[in-house]
Amino acid sequence: MEDYAIVDGVFYIIKGEYIMKKKITIEGITSSYCITHITDILKDICGVINVWINLDEKNAIIKLDFNIDDNKLSTAINNAGYKTIIVKSI
Repeated sequence: MEDYAIVDGVFYIIKGEYIMKKKITIEGITSSYCITHITDILKDICGVINVWINLDEKNAIIKLDFNIDDNKLSTAINNAGYKTIIVKSI
């Protein structure tokens, strides 16, 4: 039996392995607290498997089970008090 998720009315089968990566450039990352905060925010989004944040480069690399709309990722980060500069698939 495979796991599944319904996100925004779309049914996804979750295979437990990533199918895509995105790089998010974020303004306002200044400390290890920011890294933990943003990591927790992104991991709460269904479909996000892993999050790596580079403090020096001010970006996050995320692995996803399925494509998540860039606006959904940006909104979560912006609502937490940071500013999303760009989201791109890598």
